[in-house]
Amino acid sequence: IGKGLLMDERRATLRQGRLYNETTKAEQVKMLNDLLLDAGKAYWNWFRAYNNVLVFEDAYTLAEQRYQAVKLGANLGERPAIDTLEAGIQRQTRQVQVSQAFLDMKNARALLEIFLWQEGNIPLELEEDVIPRFEKPLLLEEFGTIVEMDSLLSNHPEFAQAEIKLQSLEVDRKYQSEMLKPELNLKYNFLSSNAGAESQVLLNNYTFGLQFSMPLFLRKERGDLKMTKVKIEQSERGLDQKRAQLNYKVDVALNEWQTISEQIVIQQRTVSDYNGLLNGERSLFENGESSLFMVNSREMSYIQSQLKLNELISKRFQAEIKVNHALGILNTVL
Repeated sequence: IGKGLLMDERRATLRQGRLYNETTKAEQVKMLNDLLLDAGKAYWNWFRAYNNVLVFEDAYTLAEQRYQAVKLGANLGERPAIDTLEAGIQRQTRQVQVSQAFLDMKNARALLEIFLWQEGNIPLELEEDVIPRFEKPLLLEEFGTIVEMDSLLSNHPEFAQAEIKLQSLEVDRKYQSEMLKPELNLKYNFLSSNAGAESQVLLNNYTFGLQFSMPLFLRKERGDLKMTKVKIEQSERGLDQKRAQLNYKVDVALNEWQTISEQIVIQQRTVSDYNGLLNGERSLFENGESSLFMVNSREMSYIQSQLKLNELISKRFQAEIKVNHALGILNTVL
């Protein structure tokens, strides 16, 4: 009824085993969230590379049409011959850009295929005609309803691991505190006699005893307990620090997500404006009031604005993934 009454080695080992099992589950969730983060980034990089190919293919088609028109005009004497050379250079430049864009897309697709597996650990490859799917992004107010910081962070795998570590130290503390108690054993035995085939308890025939022992110094036990208490204090501070770190990661990811969302709106207007300038310059060129140099300059600005928009859209969805990863719920939303 002294040492070992509330906690003994067997019960401490059992509780530690259960906590270890919970730690393993939290670690598995963390690894899965990290893997999904990398896979998500690979997917949206492939998305950007694919859409860049579409931009350069469209630019090459326009450069080819313009080259043929300039060449015809030069043959008819309506254009200087040097315009044919300049238009040809522009077409060749677009061919190189299309080729590079295809290479970037193939590399991005190859990286994505690393994360594609069938049951039985069979690797998958994307067919050539498979294209990335574009999903409507969440609006700010829709995303805001999902983010319930305190409740979500309490289930974050990294936070859960820190909490389990603290619980494990508490088990050690209780066991070590129990070891400081004196050993007090109460014995109580019935005396019985056999009467033929029957066995009966003799009334008033019993023995009892009390055994007491107490080590004099308990230096090791006291030292272990003091060290465990120090570790608990450190773990409690570490738990607060982990909460602050996770809050910071979520804030950074949300800020990035919101800022990029606002940039996309501006960039969409920029693309539209550059397209208007390009169309106007083409009309002037067709009327002989502009030059190939100006048309090419407007066209390059339009292409760059489209590429920038593709990049922002890719980053926008990656930022959304980062928010869910920072919250530790990426495995539940994908």
